[in-house]
Amino acid sequence: LDISRGKIKPPAWIMNGADDDPLKLLRDKCTALSVMEIETILKTGEAALSALEMERFKKMGDRRKASYLGARFCCKNVSRVLSGNDRTTPSSNITTTCSDNVRPCCPSTTGEPSFPCSVSHDRRFVITVSSETPVGVDVEEIGERAMKSRKVYMREEEKRLVEHSSLKAMEGSTLVWTVKEAVAKALGITLFAAWKEVEVKEVGRDASIIHIGGRPYRTLHCIVDNHLFTLFNTAWKV
Repeated sequence: LDISRGKIKPPAWIMNGADDDPLKLLRDKCTALSVMEIETILKTGEAALSALEMERFKKMGDRRKASYLGARFCCKNVSRVLSGNDRTTPSSNITTTCSDNVRPCCPSTTGEPSFPCSVSHDRRFVITVSSETPVGVDVEEIGERAMKSRKVYMREEEKRLVEHSSLKAMEGSTLVWTVKEAVAKALGITLFAAWKEVEVKEVGRDASIIHIGGRPYRTLHCIVDNHLFTLFNTAWKV
């Protein structure tokens, strides 16, 4: 979705296409996936917002506006993919927030039922995914933030698991954080509830095993330039 008229080029891993796609593992498991770099988003992109989206956009600060625009662009792109690659419907006619103007959605432009979707962003990336079953995605930069708050979201068993894994401490801690964020979105529960109800049992660079209410599930991961993307789907029971 080029809103810069060619003035700002996406990074090489996007321009090169699917043959060099570091998110291929996640993309292959989604009905649709769209990702953008926030710094490529121009303020003039607000022309693509619907009336409902613009209502919320106007109340935001500049930094929040950029990530909000990115999320809307990604959701609109996913909507087009789910609508048979629709490229004719004006972007401003596609509203990608629910009636509460908070939760994201990726509506079909053809009137077909919409699939579940999930949105996430960090300081660099924004991503939207959609699937036939409830799905959650999270992206976080690997760094000190996850380490400093481990006592809040990690169980003692999870700390030991990370310490004895092949992952570095910051990477492993960020992985646990993103897993619980993604599950919270897929299940429609609070992040605090996910911290308590989700237990990470195995960690890996590409996939991990978690328990939710004692039932095992799989999560998937990709790392792009030190940013960790995690995907969870309620259908991925082990």
